[in-house]
Amino acid sequence: MHRRRPQGLAYDYPEEDSPWSSERDTSSRPVLRRHPYNTPSNKYTIVRTPGHRLVVHYLGKRHHPPRCGDCGETLQGIPGLSHKEMSRLPKNKRTVSRAYGGSRCHTCTRKRILRAFLIEEQRIVKKVMQSKKKKTDNEDKKRKTKKAPKVVKAKSKKQ
Repeated sequence: MHRRRPQGLAYDYPEEDSPWSSERDTSSRPVLRRHPYNTPSNKYTIVRTPGHRLVVHYLGKRHHPPRCGDCGETLQGIPGLSHKEMSRLPKNKRTVSRAYGGSRCHTCTRKRILRAFLIEEQRIVKKVMQSKKKKTDNEDKKRKTKKAPKVVKAKSKKQ
């Protein structure tokens, strides 16, 4: 009676040397410690040791490096580790030393800084234009309010 070979393992053992054959001694079979379900936390490989023992090596989950919040590009200089491992790293390994370091990529940071600068410049120009307009409006009002001096007519006497 043969045990079923787990899915996803690409090992070509001779049938008598296979870790899943029932003819083998049970002491040489690799011991699986975890549940039998094919979940991300239960991935493993079977490795032959130098002493010709078959042992199970459990694979950790893959961790992806952080991505830019604007464009989705992977951030350079920051490792792809789990949150727990990341918290153990020193600060200079977790971030990049610039504005928005560890949150936005270099191109998006540049765009943001440029946008902020241009908006500020636009605001200043608008304020200057408004002050110029007020000056010209005030000058126009002064011109309009300057009236010719009133000529006082002498009242004619009724006879």
